[in-house]
Amino acid sequence: MECIEPFEEYLLHAPSSKSSILRIRPSPACTDMICPPGSMAMLTSDYALVLYHGIAKTFCTTPLQFPPEEFGEEEEETFVDFCFMTTPSSSSSSLSLFTMMSILFLKSNGHVYGASPIVFDSTIVSTKLVRDANTFLDGEILRLQHHHTETENKEARYRMCRGGKQFLL
Repeated sequence: MECIEPFEEYLLHAPSSKSSILRIRPSPACTDMICPPGSMAMLTSDYALVLYHGIAKTFCTTPLQFPPEEFGEEEEETFVDFCFMTTPSSSSSSLSLFTMMSILFLKSNGHVYGASPIVFDSTIVSTKLVRDANTFLDGEILRLQHHHTETENKEARYRMCRGGKQFLL
């Protein structure tokens, strides 16, 4: 019998020698998005989210690493947990794909932060979800192009939607 330590390499070479594991969670399981078997995510005390891409891939990536000063908060207010967002199959909408690729982080002071997209290598997503998300982004881009007020929020939202389209393609 072989024992697999998926995060051992990362922890042995972590940026901080005091890095410890806060939480490990398996990849989300749902019918519209199938993650590779054995894939999981780890949150560490040095503000890193590390993804293990499954038994077939056997490698880790660090899609998120954020120092506490980016949040403008005291050092003792640390991340304590995270969870994958999922939507029930019965409530599928044009935003379901974006929800399924999102993670929520909880800090010790009760603040909640979100990050997206978080995707495991070789994840399979239903065509319907991709089409629905693409239709939503097309509609939002058109709405923003024809909206006649010039605001900073409108420009930021427009850039986000265009970036989302690039991600889907």
